[in-house]
Amino acid sequence: MLVITACPPELRRTTRETALARNRLVLALASDIVAPHIAAGSPLAALMSERGLV
Repeated sequence: MLVITACPPELRRTTRETALARNRLVLALASDIVAPHIAAGSPLAALMSERGLV
């Protein structure tokens, strides 16, 4: 497991935009993706759908 961030070090609070940027980066870099639960209609569901992963 690799923990990464797509945010600058001075950022102290995760926003919707920074979370989506992080998720896009993780999806782009991942060789395998495991998501035990993705809420229907969530931003993560949309990102996974865009990439044909759900």
